[in-house]
Amino acid sequence: MKESQYGYNQILKNLVKNPPTHPKFRAVHLWEEGKSLRGSGTLILNDQGQHTGVVTASHLFNPKNKAAPIFYQVLQPYSTMMHPIAEAKSVIKEDAVLCIPGNPMPIGGFSPHEGGVWSSERDITPCKVSLPRCTLLATGEKIPVLGHVQEKATGYFYYVLQYHSYPGQSGLGCIKAENELYVFCSGIPIEKEFRKCFGISRSMRRITLAAAVRVDF
Repeated sequence: MKESQYGYNQILKNLVKNPPTHPKFRAVHLWEEGKSLRGSGTLILNDQGQHTGVVTASHLFNPKNKAAPIFYQVLQPYSTMMHPIAEAKSVIKEDAVLCIPGNPMPIGGFSPHEGGVWSSERDITPCKVSLPRCTLLATGEKIPVLGHVQEKATGYFYYVLQYHSYPGQSGLGCIKAENELYVFCSGIPIEKEFRKCFGISRSMRRITLAAAVRVDF
């Protein structure tokens, strides 16, 4: 819980409080019953500025988490208002989910994905690729995209962001393209194979794996 609170505080500390230039996306935090931090996410707006959905990491809805009403808090511009979520559903096979605003309902765990730092027990193949930097919606930071990894057992495909993420930041969104997001899924320790493949400095201890989600709903 302390680590989650730290991750939450880090986002608030560096938050870009004015609405970003992107017309569709806003950073949010998700709360269990409006009281306990569940994670982070990206609010999707339509052309009229109405709330159409929140994209976040699906492991926030793992069966290990109890069924509970979930609310989201808009951070840009900053507001203390809690907006209820009516349902959550997977949008891709990777660790990403779409939450639909509506009347508050207890949402149970359904996702096969689990939170926490990945370990070397998960067999993943790294691949260095030259990709454009992405913009962390909450803070405006430009984050290098080093390449991607694929988990051999499942085929799950994630992009590697040069960003030290913390618990509580799962679900954060980065702008990948006009209608695409990188969604924070997990932090992983930087082992020798990764340092060699991606050319990561010794000063970094963790990198972030993110799922790519196209926002066309």
